[in-house]
Amino acid sequence: MSEDWTKFPPVPKPSKSVRGLEPMLIGLLGPPGSGKTRSMLRMMRGVQRVFQGPLVLIDTEAGRSKKFSPRDGEAANPDHPTEATYDFQRIDLEPPFRGDRCWEAMKMALALHPAAVGFDNLSDEHVGEGGYLDFHDKEIERMGGNEWGAWNRPASCRKRLISGISHVAAPPILFFTFIAEEKTAQIEIEEGGRKKKKVINKGWTPVAPLLILKTLDLTCILPWDSKGHPIWESRHLPGEDFIRKWPDHLVALFQPGQITEAHGEALARWAAGAPAPEGTGELLRELQGLLATAPDQAAKKALLAVGFPGMTWKLVQGCPAAQLQVGLANMRSHLRDSAPGETAPEMITGDQVFELLAQLRAHGVELSDFETRYQCRIDQLPVDRLSEVEAWLQQGDNAQVSGSQSEGQLTL
Repeated sequence: MSEDWTKFPPVPKPSKSVRGLEPMLIGLLGPPGSGKTRSMLRMMRGVQRVFQGPLVLIDTEAGRSKKFSPRDGEAANPDHPTEATYDFQRIDLEPPFRGDRCWEAMKMALALHPAAVGFDNLSDEHVGEGGYLDFHDKEIERMGGNEWGAWNRPASCRKRLISGISHVAAPPILFFTFIAEEKTAQIEIEEGGRKKKKVINKGWTPVAPLLILKTLDLTCILPWDSKGHPIWESRHLPGEDFIRKWPDHLVALFQPGQITEAHGEALARWAAGAPAPEGTGELLRELQGLLATAPDQAAKKALLAVGFPGMTWKLVQGCPAAQLQVGLANMRSHLRDSAPGETAPEMITGDQVFELLAQLRAHGVELSDFETRYQCRIDQLPVDRLSEVEAWLQQGDNAQVSGSQSEGQLTL
């Protein structure tokens, strides 16, 4: 019997596409002890500053997330330096960890109309008891040894999960943690005219299928004992580069440093349609590019000291944009002086950047207005344009004085 297609609603007509509420799927990858669960809870709490509703966490690890819960009768204390606790609802999901059961747990969480939902951890869907691989082994026994056909039911369950999470509209924002293992691989190289085997480090590789990982909008790699500090820049390791996902439209939301509530709030505001804030991400990536030109680690440290004396890379990552611009200008000046043959235009120095920033503040000029007028960042201004900027600022002062005098005459 054929289906009656007249019972289905008509295909909608095209309309102008505009930004609005955006669904978001965020993944945190790392070994045990990397800070995945707490980082996820911190981001979920940040989301709650924008979207209303409770926080719901699905726990597949026998309630291990309870260590981040307050004791009965106590209030949550998320700001405690060593024993932070959070206010969230928990669903203890027990085996079997089939994809369809994981989706059923998600639907139970979504029924609470949450601001954010966390799944800790989704690797159990792949390698846990009753998960994808275990389900396949049991299907082989049930089907009398038919290994190929035994993939049908596990794959169908996984497709239900992926289809389900892919169609969840915001809010909530969905977060997932995955176990990651440090992997190596043996490759064949040619050395001295002879072929030989070499073991290479593939980096942190998630225990999860690509079908799920590639569904995510953003992935954070957290090394062991990183305390919530993800790897954003490429370490040129094939395993990490293959699954690392940091799209351009989210770069400004995740600056280098420890994951905090601010990251979750920024994600939620972007998902709600707000533009991405101008942050320090571009400056830090440019700084990394300059450091990459150094031939060895000692040279990198020396170059970093030119722009940021007495500071480690970790401290530099927390610098505000103005300080980064000053340091970058000093490093570029140093590199230019070290290579006098280059014909690139001379940029202003760090001292000049600092002085110009002070002048802009004194004249009440926003940095964004400066960058729009001169089509460059302040630390990239050519030296020969300094006099032009000073004339512009002076002209603005004269216009204000003239305007004030005119207004005075009108009131007489």
